[in-house]
Amino acid sequence: MPHEATRALAESGLVDREALFRAVLDQISPGVVVADAPTGRVVMINDAAVQILGRGSVPEGSDVFAAIDGLSRGDGSPFEAGEHPLCRALAGDVVDAGVHYRRPDGALARLAVCAAPLHDPRGHMVAVTVTLEDVTEQHVVEERLRWRLRRLVREQTAELTEHNEQLARVNGELRTLTDGLEETVRQRTTALVRQAQHDHLTGLPNRVLLEERLERSVETAKRHGRRLALLFLDLDGFKLVNDTFGHDAGDDVLQQIGGRLASCLRSSDTLARFGGDEFVALISDVRRSSDVDDVARALLACVAEPCRVLGQAVTLSASLGVSVFPDDALDASALQRHADMAMYRSKQAGKNRVTFHGDD
Repeated sequence: MPHEATRALAESGLVDREALFRAVLDQISPGVVVADAPTGRVVMINDAAVQILGRGSVPEGSDVFAAIDGLSRGDGSPFEAGEHPLCRALAGDVVDAGVHYRRPDGALARLAVCAAPLHDPRGHMVAVTVTLEDVTEQHVVEERLRWRLRRLVREQTAELTEHNEQLARVNGELRTLTDGLEETVRQRTTALVRQAQHDHLTGLPNRVLLEERLERSVETAKRHGRRLALLFLDLDGFKLVNDTFGHDAGDDVLQQIGGRLASCLRSSDTLARFGGDEFVALISDVRRSSDVDDVARALLACVAEPCRVLGQAVTLSASLGVSVFPDDALDASALQRHADMAMYRSKQAGKNRVTFHGDD
């Protein structure tokens, strides 16, 4: 049974169903347009649609395309053939889109449009319905918010870029400082290592470095079946130079003789200053004993060359002792001890000579 109020309203004869439907349509805020299919003639349009479209009136039976003329895409570009929301609805599609609308007075509005086909109970399309909603203000607010957001993004991006540039500068300065510090540390470390391993006066390897190289050379000679020789050289009468000319002059003599002795050896050999007026030569990869004797004689000859001391020529000699691996000893410590003993035997035998540990 129909509702009592509806029945009373119908029986009163005040309105019929169509009039009631029209009255309801005029009370809702979205604009509604109903067009016949397939003719596209306006069957019904409410007051909200007329107001949104900005037209004085839209008579029923008028062309719906003419009534809604002025629609374009959301980006403002015109619709292509068949793309218009009404065309698509008449073709059976449901369209829900945001569009631009140019009113007859030239004002531009943003509309939310929904167009859909209307079917009878048998499934035949009999009409299309179009709902219109003016979202211009909403769009303006959204655009304003988007503009603020874009500005905020630009500002934040610029600030972030500036911070990144500052950070890059700081990192660059830090890298420069770090590189400089690393280079300073490397140089200082190299200098300290050299100071720890070299004689400060002559620049030659000292006892520490000589003994390290001697240990390695002995191990290498053992593995490969090679021979090596250690030569201890002590200057004869050097104390007289210090007493006569002074210690500065004596240091100059040691530097001159150290340079000469080093020039007599191969790059693979090592000349060290053990302190005072004592020098030690490590001769690696000895082929024959006679080769060692030749090197020893050459060293004595280097010492015998006159040195210039305060404008005067000073001539010295040296006593030299030799020990050979593996003939005279099988380890570094014994080699040093035997070479030192052989050197003292040279001193005792009259100086300025070479003595091998194995000599009788």
